[in-house]
Amino acid sequence: TTPRIKFFLWQCYHGSIPTKDVLDSQGFNLDTACELCGCNSETIIHLLCDCGVARNVWRKLGINDANQDFYNTPLAEWLRKNCESSISFSRPRIPWSFIFPKAVWLIRLHCNNYVFKNKRINESIHL
Repeated sequence: TTPRIKFFLWQCYHGSIPTKDVLDSQGFNLDTACELCGCNSETIIHLLCDCGVARNVWRKLGINDANQDFYNTPLAEWLRKNCESSISFSRPRIPWSFIFPKAVWLIRLHCNNYVFKNKRINESIHL
């Protein structure tokens, strides 16, 4: 994948993405609820995996909601496992290790566009 996405994944792995939860732990006094769903604390794993917007992307990419191995794994392990996966996706056979980093990156970009640029939620982000 691109150096930009690799660096982003490294930041995620090390918990250095400035989510509300991270900012709150650094002394910023703010509401930690997710801007997209309003349900949970805005953590990195929530934004990239558990939030309804992210889940919609994963669902459209073939990850079933019942896949507990995908949805109930700690962040660092979740990133490592999916980036190193040897399975291929659909047709044409595209390695999951290529699709996953790009999807994570696009989910984050989409969240930023929604929160900071007031853009609508794109239901076709998976494409």
